[in-house]
Amino acid sequence: MLSCTCGEGESIEMKDSLRACIVVAGSVMMGALLLASCGPSSTASNQEKQKASLGSNIAMANAALSHSPDGSADLTWDASNQKLVVKLQVIGLTPKSVHPVYIHAGTCRQPGAIKYALVSLVANVAGIASSTSSVEHVAGGLAQADWSIAIHNGASGQPGTQSLIISCADVQSGGGKVQGGQGTQVMHVLLGAASGPNQQANGVAQLRLVDKGLTVSVTMTGLVPRSTHVASIHTGSCETQGGIIYTLKPINADAQGNGSSVTLLSGVEQLPAHGWYINVRLAGNAVAQTGSQPIACGNVQTAG
Repeated sequence: MLSCTCGEGESIEMKDSLRACIVVAGSVMMGALLLASCGPSSTASNQEKQKASLGSNIAMANAALSHSPDGSADLTWDASNQKLVVKLQVIGLTPKSVHPVYIHAGTCRQPGAIKYALVSLVANVAGIASSTSSVEHVAGGLAQADWSIAIHNGASGQPGTQSLIISCADVQSGGGKVQGGQGTQVMHVLLGAASGPNQQANGVAQLRLVDKGLTVSVTMTGLVPRSTHVASIHTGSCETQGGIIYTLKPINADAQGNGSSVTLLSGVEQLPAHGWYINVRLAGNAVAQTGSQPIACGNVQTAG
């Protein structure tokens, strides 16, 4: 504590000392007030302002983009009448699209001539389709099979994008998948990526929401060099498709078949924990069935 005193009979010099003492005391008090103003409360206020400037709503999400469509096939062969029954269940097709299905000689990697025609797939509004086909006079059965089941893109089956195989499964006797004896043979196979153009494409999408601004970055590999592909965010899932809610920038592949796009969207309230998916389609024009068929799909999953 600073103290200063001055008696009644003291000299002018002592009074001047008193004045100086008062000035010093005032300066000390002012310094203390300034230090208090720069203390924790001021720092906290600055931190709050900085936090507000960064945005009050920050969220992250991603989607692994893998081949679409896919599904499964169950085959049953009866030796007594040489009848083959094939049941297909497929997801990820363009809603309300129609697709021819054939059993080819050879593998998915090297398909040969058509051996048997199966019932065409007709997708519902969610892109799901199923069918049951019965084929007569199939000699040898599954134990001697060297086939592939191929789903084609277009309903007409004409060369080009119409005849493109968009999903395929090998039916191979040497795969160890045949069950049953000589009387009845059964096999279960999975439908997946085919060997045609853009059918090996895959990638990732990253989503970042700051306040109501959403940035969507998509990177892809395995595309046809110099090709262009439409992409969009939908409601629903890859397994049960819904409508488009946001159209993304087209993905343009370079000379090596790698492509990317960055889309900025405004007015987006939130990233849902589930209920969104991203489709990348065969062509830049998504109007016709053959161009709108997905080649890759991924369900959006929030980070954390």
